[in-house]
Amino acid sequence: MGLLIAKAQPLIDMGVTVLQTGPNTRKTHELVKEGRVLLQVIPDDLNDVPDGFLTNIQIDRPKVKHPLKADLSLVPFFSHADVASKFGDIEHLVSFIGRCQAYDGDYCHQQLVTAKVGMSAVRLCWHHDNKLNPEQLEKTANRNLVAIRVGIIGSQLGFDKNHALTYAELCWWAVRNDVYQHLPSSILDAQFGVEETRKRNGVNGHKETNARYSNADPLEELKRLSKPVLKLEVNDDPPLAYMRKPKPMTWYCEKYLAFVRTLPCVVTGEKTSEMVTVCAHHLIGHGEGKMAGKAHDLFVFPIRTDEHTKLHDNPRQWERRYGSQLLHVKNTISKALMLGAIE
Repeated sequence: MGLLIAKAQPLIDMGVTVLQTGPNTRKTHELVKEGRVLLQVIPDDLNDVPDGFLTNIQIDRPKVKHPLKADLSLVPFFSHADVASKFGDIEHLVSFIGRCQAYDGDYCHQQLVTAKVGMSAVRLCWHHDNKLNPEQLEKTANRNLVAIRVGIIGSQLGFDKNHALTYAELCWWAVRNDVYQHLPSSILDAQFGVEETRKRNGVNGHKETNARYSNADPLEELKRLSKPVLKLEVNDDPPLAYMRKPKPMTWYCEKYLAFVRTLPCVVTGEKTSEMVTVCAHHLIGHGEGKMAGKAHDLFVFPIRTDEHTKLHDNPRQWERRYGSQLLHVKNTISKALMLGAIE
């Protein structure tokens, strides 16, 4: 059995449908010797597959549900000017849709156009271009807006197109791009575990349960979490530069050390838990030796406490096995910069 994706053109007056099989015509002829075929609309999970016969992998690949792509509550978020500026022209992307989105089982013209609708666009044939009512047009355009931009976000975060983006990943993207304040309150409430507000009749009238038991505002909490752990300020003309023998200063930052402790151990990959404790190891050796002191708090990396003891017992042996401390310090600083912990 073979499954073929091909462009189909119904000719209503003649009572026939033409299939554009191209280089697959000979193989198609072999498959339809009995003269009957089954026609089916292309499933959403095969929309990205080009025309031609499907391979077994394409046929058997699991159907991945993408709930975010169907969540129309995200329309105001993606329509906001600040959010829209993070994406390219949506009309260009809609133009790659190879079918009329108003197809209702009746006639469709073979020529397609891209119609702009609000902040989005719709792919229509010449026949349906002027026939779709505004309400249907807006609904289809909104679906395109959400589905396309959710797909772009997944790509920007490094996922393949089969990955179903989660709401947590959407929030992370919004924080990275400084547009989290435009996220729908329903999504923020769900991510921070805020229960649906219920009202209670009492002596003092209506009182919302959230107002009685919680003062936490999900948007304010996300704003707090999105702030960098620390901000580095550069003084291009420090006073100590004019001293003949300035006393060396040590850079301290407990917030940065706390951040490093949340990272996975460079040896085991484990994070701090009830069973594991990860500490921030200060660089030793490499010219950083000090009498009764440590290296700058910036020169640290995360390591389990038991591995930390082994490192101090024999630094050279540890570095031969797990790599230079300098490399781990560099990787930790790089991680902090990529995550926005340092500005």
